[in-house]
Amino acid sequence: MLVAGSNRGIGFELAKQFSEQGWDVIATSRSPDDDTALQALAVGNENIAIEHLDLTDHPAIDALVDKLSGTPIDILLNNRP
Repeated sequence: MLVAGSNRGIGFELAKQFSEQGWDVIATSRSPDDDTALQALAVGNENIAIEHLDLTDHPAIDALVDKLSGTPIDILLNNRP
């Protein structure tokens, strides 16, 4: 599962709850290094991987697609406009 915009609010809560249910969650944020709550959630939680994603940066999107190539993503939750 990939949650776009998981640094706060609904996206954060969805990443948290799905990871607690055993889902492997790719939690994305425009500035993951600054997102202390998201970083804290991922500490010790093998189900959460944090990735940089800015949906307005097409080269960055392509880079993430390449990085995740071969990684199954069953659900995409786009929490960003």
